[in-house]
Amino acid sequence: NLQVQVQLPTGLAATQNAGSAEIYGLDADAVWRATSELTFTAGASLLHARYDQFKNAVVLRPVITAGRLSGNVNTVVDASGNALPRAPDYTFTLVTDYTKELSAGTFNANVSLFYTDTVYFDSDERVHQGPYGLVNAQMSFKPQGTNFKVGVWAKNLTNKDYISSTFIQAVGDVQGR
Repeated sequence: NLQVQVQLPTGLAATQNAGSAEIYGLDADAVWRATSELTFTAGASLLHARYDQFKNAVVLRPVITAGRLSGNVNTVVDASGNALPRAPDYTFTLVTDYTKELSAGTFNANVSLFYTDTVYFDSDERVHQGPYGLVNAQMSFKPQGTNFKVGVWAKNLTNKDYISSTFIQAVGDVQGR
């Protein structure tokens, strides 16, 4: 018995019984310490997360009035077989980490790659983010004999535009990037 949150036309949220879902997957990580200073990490997640039965799913769908989008309206659909929200079929990560002990302190640099399959944000699979990848990096230095570290980091080095969150409501959809 799966419970999901739905938006009412008033803007308030309600809980709805989604019937049942089938969820299973595999998560694996591997670490290779190439040297005492260099480590490689890889991770993969495979996920099957689908509604088995969700014949009375209340979803918000766009309304077109006089050729213009004028918000969303509650509609009942059969979402059986659809993916559960925020449950991509697969994700992958690769990380390279380099740490060097120096007489003045410890230097660290790391680069990470992340890739994800399509992510749906609603039971209707209407609002979604297609597959994308991110590259992040950081460098830091911790002076010897101290309890502080100085560092710089950069996220999304390829400047990929992607949806990280959504708020689907009667007046329209809001997407966070």
